[in-house]
Parts: sequence; structure tokens; C-alpha cells
Amino acid sequence: MPLLGCVDCNKVLSPTTEVCSGCQSQDPFGTKRREKRFKLVLLLMLILGVISVGMTNT
Repeated sequence: MPLLGCVDCNKVLSPTTEVCSGCQSQDPFGTKRREKRFKLVLLLMLILGVISVGMTNT
């Protein structure tokens, strides 16, 4: 299994690690941050889609 680096402090960690032993980050590989960003982008796209459909129907 290849080792990965913490996105906050660059400490080399096992991929199964849930908390970085170097900086105590709860998201050492950025997975939760990526998921949150992805959901935000989807929400913004949905809102823009609804606005554009609303504008074309007037």
C-alpha cells in the first residue's frame, strides 16, 4: 500500500489513517473537503439552472 502525505503538514501517512499524527488534522487527505466542495458546486449549478429556466419562461 503506498504512503500518502497529509494535505496540511505533508507528513507521510498510511492511507488508512483517520487523524494525522503530525498536525492532528481530522481530514489528512482532504477527502471531506473535496466532498463538501463538490456538493457546493452541485448546489450552485442547480440554483443557476433554476434561475436560467425561470428567466427563459418570462
